[in-house]
Parts: sequence; structure tokens; C-alpha cells
Amino acid sequence: MHSPERSSGDESTPATTGRLYDLKEDPGETRDVAPSNPDVVASFRSLLDRQDERDRALATHVGPAARPVELDESLQRELRALGYLDDPGDD
Repeated sequence: MHSPERSSGDESTPATTGRLYDLKEDPGETRDVAPSNPDVVASFRSLLDRQDERDRALATHVGPAARPVELDESLQRELRALGYLDDPGDD
């Protein structure tokens, strides 16, 4: 399952849907099969929610989050080209 999208930009609120791809049949991730596999999506969502709970519990023992990393323009362009960052015009 592709990383779940967050609703309204709030990182604390997971979206209710995700994207699911059959990487064997569709390695380019062009066909989202989530709508036809709601049971798989629900199973993955449950796993992700449980992991999120564990992460939050662990964070209380680890301390405050690290400050955000500053990325220079060159690295941002490279990460965008690889699909790791959204294009700033896509907001």
C-alpha cells in the first residue's frame, strides 16, 4: 500500500483511504487497485494505525522530535525528480 495521504495537511489525522498497487503486475504503479480490494486496504490501514500508536508511545520515552532538516534547492530538485517531494505548485 502506498503511503497514506493525510487529510487537510494535518499530520496527526490519517486519511481514510490509501493507494494500493500490484507491483508484480504493475511495477510502474499506474493502476490503483485499492477500490477493488477494500479488505486489503482495511488490513493495511489497521497495521499502520497500530504502528502509529506504537510510534507515539515510543516518542514519549525518546523526547522531543528533532528539528526539521533544511534542504538546499539542488537536493529538493533531485528529490522531486525521484518523486520524494511534491512540486510546490501542486498545493
